[in-house]
Amino acid sequence: MPSLDMAHVIREATELGELILASREAKEYVRWKAALARDARAQELIRRFQEKKREYEDVMRYGRYHPDYGRVVEETRALKRELDKLETVSRFREAEARLDELFYAVSKTLAHAVSPSIKVPGNNPFAGWGCGSCGCASGCASGGCCAT
Repeated sequence: MPSLDMAHVIREATELGELILASREAKEYVRWKAALARDARAQELIRRFQEKKREYEDVMRYGRYHPDYGRVVEETRALKRELDKLETVSRFREAEARLDELFYAVSKTLAHAVSPSIKVPGNNPFAGWGCGSCGCASGCASGGCCAT
């Protein structure tokens, strides 16, 4: 195979980016991101949640010993539940997860084309957990690789 120059590789990567942008996953992500940005109720809850999250982080420095621990934890959870009930929020999160899966699949394909031993980071904290045969050493004893 002839050697490729960096400019050619970048052109091919740009083309791949355009293909991803044209994918159903990317279109749904863009659609629900715009819908979320237009949803006044969601934006208000997001603003309130971010404020509460800052208060939560301050309280968590002291943990259960902070006098406002119970109140702040419950208020934060309540706001999160309220946010999760909104269709625009749940649909956006679903679209974001599907697009992330596409990015992971593409990244894994590219990495493994170079070498199967290349680790590909993803946003799923449980991806890559598996048996010792994968090199993860968790010892699940499945006899095969649980997650690749």
